[in-house]
Amino acid sequence: ARTGLEAKFSLAHVCARALISGRVGMAEFTEDAVSDTAVRALASRVELRPDPAMPRFTSTVSVFTAATEVSRSFDVSRRRWLSSPDEQWDPLTVKFLDLVTPALGESTANALYDAIVTLESAENLEAVAGLVSPARSQ
Repeated sequence: ARTGLEAKFSLAHVCARALISGRVGMAEFTEDAVSDTAVRALASRVELRPDPAMPRFTSTVSVFTAATEVSRSFDVSRRRWLSSPDEQWDPLTVKFLDLVTPALGESTANALYDAIVTLESAENLEAVAGLVSPARSQ
């Protein structure tokens, strides 16, 4: 991948970045992150192989050593996430903060997160609106 946008659609980049960084969030798709020579080198060695025996919407990532032994295998199927909303909460929180923090700053992003998760008990939307209003960012 040559750009952050290309990297978002590159399975080779995503696999390489996840193995090197242990995560794949917005920070891993910046121009600097995409130009990381270690990620580029590993991504160039990623092979994508379809497996017709696998059910639709499922996938597995297997990491092989030079001796072609499986050293790690990950189930990255969407079904796992869709089957349990409770399992989704922590990754969604991380993703929300990952996306919002660069725009609003850490303290405002955390305050907005707190306001959103307590929205059901809020009397009105004033707290949320105040945190995202254009006047606040000036």
